[in-house]
Amino acid sequence: MAKTSTFTPKGDTYVASATKTTGLPQASRLLAWYDKYGRDLPWREHEGRAASPYHTWISEIMLQQTGVSTVIPYYQRFITRWPTVKALAAALQDDVLSAWAGLGYYSRARNLHECAKQVTREYDGKFPSELDALKKLPGIGPYTASAIRAIAFDLPANVVDGNVERVVTRIFGYDKPINDTKNKTEIHHLAAQLVPSKRNGDYAQALMDLGAVICTPKNPVCNQCPWRNNCNALATNRTSALPVTTPKKAVPTRYTLAFLITDKKGRVFLRRRPPTGLLGSLWEIPTTEWRPDKPWRDKETQALPFFNALGAKRIPREITHVFSHFKLVTKLYVSDRTPIAKKLDLSGQWFAMDALPAVATLTKKMLTAAKELGEN
Repeated sequence: MAKTSTFTPKGDTYVASATKTTGLPQASRLLAWYDKYGRDLPWREHEGRAASPYHTWISEIMLQQTGVSTVIPYYQRFITRWPTVKALAAALQDDVLSAWAGLGYYSRARNLHECAKQVTREYDGKFPSELDALKKLPGIGPYTASAIRAIAFDLPANVVDGNVERVVTRIFGYDKPINDTKNKTEIHHLAAQLVPSKRNGDYAQALMDLGAVICTPKNPVCNQCPWRNNCNALATNRTSALPVTTPKKAVPTRYTLAFLITDKKGRVFLRRRPPTGLLGSLWEIPTTEWRPDKPWRDKETQALPFFNALGAKRIPREITHVFSHFKLVTKLYVSDRTPIAKKLDLSGQWFAMDALPAVATLTKKMLTAAKELGEN
């Protein structure tokens, strides 16, 4: 039985002492598997259409923190509406945010728009292939730059996403926590040892597919893996133990009051969030400050008794929405008394319900809850 790999620094890289019984896996085996079983995704190369830097870039930005099945319809709508970098650059930011609504992490959409404008302005709508030039573009980090370089330009690049990290830790028997920054660097060095000299784009996508459909987080299908004879985790019966992660900290909770105001025309009053930060530039139902303590117990909150005096209705259930680093609990109040917006000193605009601007999922939840209240 193979022993666990050990790691020793060698210059600016890390080398795994591959076991004699397994050795390092060959890219040719993975590529043969990919040719037969690779996923048919709309942004990939197909007969008669090569994967372009634009298609690759859009898909990779959307796939950050988001699953493939969710991304596909968004990607298809984006490409249909803005088929080129220059078309996207000429779009209004509000339109881009509206098309993005539901994908979350809205800074990606803002950076996407800024990146399109910069590529149009500095490169005449053509993405550069150099790694350093790609990383200087808005919203493009080392991973996305490597993915574009490999997939769109078929140039050597070490593309390491979450799926690849999982494959690499199992292949090499890497048993340090992968959510530690220092360890991620080691994993990146290990992955670099497997990169072939040819078919760089196919290899990058094949490795992603291997992690997505074969080397899955739970119950990997090891008997169908093209690298099963080279896997340290399988040889040592540790596939369920790898990769190692440290426990995540409990997500803190914040609280707020939200005020959904409508007028006689059925329009809703919304305000715009600041251009940077969480949900930047999106429109929202006005709320109190998002705080770690419950504002409805705060004597200084004057809005609550004011709303009660004007006959506002409170949604019976609290609305909970989970962001990446905290959970928000909202008590929603609904009123059709239009003077409230002015008396509460709220700045915003009125929108018809069937012509809303770019709003986040949180706002959609509130609107749904208010509709349910009206139907009961």
